[in-house]
Amino acid sequence: MMVLTFILAAAAVSTPRENMVCRKMVVARQSGDLVRRADTEPATCGDSALRGLRYDVRRMELRAVQDLAPGDSIGRVWFPQEPVVSIGDRVIVTAQMGHVRLSRAATALQRANQGQSYFVQADDGTIFVAPPAGGQP
Repeated sequence: MMVLTFILAAAAVSTPRENMVCRKMVVARQSGDLVRRADTEPATCGDSALRGLRYDVRRMELRAVQDLAPGDSIGRVWFPQEPVVSIGDRVIVTAQMGHVRLSRAATALQRANQGQSYFVQADDGTIFVAPPAGGQP
């Protein structure tokens, strides 16, 4: 179990294609805040150690573990793909069979990337699987 945790953490830090990309902050983020690619820009690699960030495995997001200011170097970073649907998003789930189309409002219970199904909860409390996010890939 511990080995799997280390492998996941290593995969979150870099990929071969972006292994040499160092980044610095362009906006301020407080400890605990979500850090997105748009909050950073490429920078020269001085000290390549990853600083001030942790990978939230459950949510597949990078979070600040300390206050970060514009200009702060955060080292080599790989950012997970931005989801099409995030936890808590209000969505309209539509199903069609022949000429009949049903739509239902719901709240996303998990994030989903393009083409992934995900769990939602309808306003009456019913939990079900929504069709792939963003339509069929």
